[in-house]
Amino acid sequence: LLGPGLIMGGSAIGGGEWLMGPKVTAQYGGALLWLATLSVLGQVLYNIEISRYTLYSGEPIFTGKFRMMPGPRFWVVAYLLFDFGSVFPYLAANAATPVATLLKGGAVPDPENVPGDFWLMKGLAYAIFIGALIPLLFGGKIYRSLKAVMTFKLIVVFGFLLFLAFMYSTGPTWVEIFTGFFKFGTVPIKVAADAPVVRGENVQNVFIALSSGEGFPEIDFSQIAFIAALAAIAGSGGLSNTPVSNYTRDQGWGMGHHVGAIPSAIGGHDIELSHVGTVFEVNDESLPRWRAWYKHVARDQLVVWLPACFIGLALPAMLSIQFLQPEDVKDSNDWTMAVMTAEGVQNAVKEQSGVGLGQF
Repeated sequence: LLGPGLIMGGSAIGGGEWLMGPKVTAQYGGALLWLATLSVLGQVLYNIEISRYTLYSGEPIFTGKFRMMPGPRFWVVAYLLFDFGSVFPYLAANAATPVATLLKGGAVPDPENVPGDFWLMKGLAYAIFIGALIPLLFGGKIYRSLKAVMTFKLIVVFGFLLFLAFMYSTGPTWVEIFTGFFKFGTVPIKVAADAPVVRGENVQNVFIALSSGEGFPEIDFSQIAFIAALAAIAGSGGLSNTPVSNYTRDQGWGMGHHVGAIPSAIGGHDIELSHVGTVFEVNDESLPRWRAWYKHVARDQLVVWLPACFIGLALPAMLSIQFLQPEDVKDSNDWTMAVMTAEGVQNAVKEQSGVGLGQF
């Protein structure tokens, strides 16, 4: 019964949640997380509706989209251009940063100025990108391998973050995060250039400001790229939602049961996949079954994927709010945020445990 929502939930904590999220929440607290709320709610509706297409036809939504003008060749090129950059080099390169830091004994790589670091980062990025494909070669069908990998990721990553949350975070941090998901209309505002950056004093709610007669706040657009990226990557983001219809088919839900699934290279030779779907005859017998499948898809998204998205945003935000200060990340970029977050956790753990890093 656990299907696409589980795989999508595993991807809810991705590169953006570790990089863009902490950059924004370290500076502004949880006040801007309401943008992620709007993004996730829009995505869950999209996920349910494209899955409905698959329940009826057995086809993933891409097959239907490729039938649109001007034709499949155009759309293949267009979608590759849109989506490839979100996987490589973005995620692979950012994942390579903490790995390179470990290999260098804790020193953050500087690929822009150190030639050795440049080639180290390039090599690790390619290795991570190619290595991510290896599990998909086994398991009978690709969907089954994805499900196993994402289940492992959910257990390990969520478990690690929950451990940090319970052992090293405080109540006010969680209040800040969860209320932030509902602070609709809060925006970053400009502060004096020589004033210290204080979290909470650099944001203002538009609706409260207008109702109190203060006028429209003077919005600070200096971090707009990171704020927009937070909203864009919340949940799955980009084209990462669209494969949910493929997962619905490969899970065998609705008419996907009659179409087949994508076989893996090893162990999947007895699995077939039809290039086109098949629809059912609409009558008094089929409609109740159709409605039951639709409700099941909705439950999968609303009960599994939707909570996973908010947890996937809240836990990395907890790290930055609890362990970083606005001044710490003022001059950081997406290459160094993961390392800075890790250093913040390390310092907090060392301070609380009272031992040195070597002893720990």
